Amino acid sequence: MRIPNFLHAGVALTGIAVAGIAATPTASAIPVPASRPEPTVAQDVSPVPPGGLLTGVLHNQLVYCSIICPLLAGTGTTAVVRTTADTIVTNAITDAHNRIRAAAAE
Repeated sequence: MRIPNFLHAGVALTGIAVAGIAATPTASAIPVPASRPEPTVAQDVSPVPPGGLLTGVLHNQLVYCSIICPLLAGTGTTAVVRTTADTIVTNAITDAHNRIRAAAAE
């Protein structure tokens, strides 16, 4: 049952490959249009003044604070909460372990 399916797939793939090979010389025989000259673009470029990058960053911070500030506040809060919670859990586990060892030693 499966062999005829493989044979049909092989015939189909062979036909696609032959069509692709036959189409290659036909596609390359189409003349290529002459390329247009590249347009010239004149730009007035001036050097960045001293402190310009810092001024730009501060300006963007003020303009986009509604986007940036909550992300920074969330990141800072997450770091503090996770560190505090991990420390509390670690201390509780260590304390319990010490009590068990002390009880076992008695």
